[in-house]
Amino acid sequence: MSQTVRKLVIRTSDRHAFKRCRRKWGWHSGIRQNLRLKDTPSYFWIGTGGHFALEDYHGHNHFGHPVEAFRAYVEACKSFNNKHGFGLPDDWEEQYTLGQGILEHYLIWLQHREHHKTVWIDGQPMVEIKCEIPLPIDPPPGYDIVVYQLTLDRLVEIDGEYWITDYKFYKSFSSANLDMDQQMSAYIWGASTIFDKPIAGAILHEFVKEVPKEPRILGTGKISHAADQLTTHRLYREALVNMYGVVDKAPKPNIKCLNELAL
Repeated sequence: MSQTVRKLVIRTSDRHAFKRCRRKWGWHSGIRQNLRLKDTPSYFWIGTGGHFALEDYHGHNHFGHPVEAFRAYVEACKSFNNKHGFGLPDDWEEQYTLGQGILEHYLIWLQHREHHKTVWIDGQPMVEIKCEIPLPIDPPPGYDIVVYQLTLDRLVEIDGEYWITDYKFYKSFSSANLDMDQQMSAYIWGASTIFDKPIAGAILHEFVKEVPKEPRILGTGKISHAADQLTTHRLYREALVNMYGVVDKAPKPNIKCLNELAL
């Protein structure tokens, strides 16, 4: 008769919580009380749906479009909510519209970027890769083994090298130093132990939870060059071309704004 191996699981989120707040770590960690919020906050909810949509689109692509995958996620959450009374944030309709807009813009953004190839192994795309790595640590009483558990969003191949892609849905862009980032460095270490090819590095793909808008038009009829506009380089350039024919004929402040958007 086989016996279940009792695993003590450590995750990067455990490490973060342990350093920031021991009380929160004690509540949430799987090796402590393992408590979870009954209702998922909207900032987690839209990120989970976005991950599902991107993993499908860059994997088997069952839905044919990331927005369709996101809609399927929402329908599943609605069904669960109807049955159990929770599973949807209070502002889910607003977040639903926002999520669709973010993913629509992602495909527009991809048209002007290099397409990284998802790695396929044994007929399966390397998306949402769940890994458990045994650690050389003596387990405490009640456990047989200590493992480090992590989930890689996507493995891509660039010029013959493996790279990890991680998706984040943020309120604003971060300025994190990836060389010092605990999660990304753990991912590179973990992936290096399970794949037969070295990991060259990691790509942190950030999604700001906003939908881009057309450049602001001033009362004078000119295009604003304010830095706080929620627009993109593509939209801003198109507006300059429509107004001035070519970008070079636009006023210098507008060209400067365009260059800053390019960064």
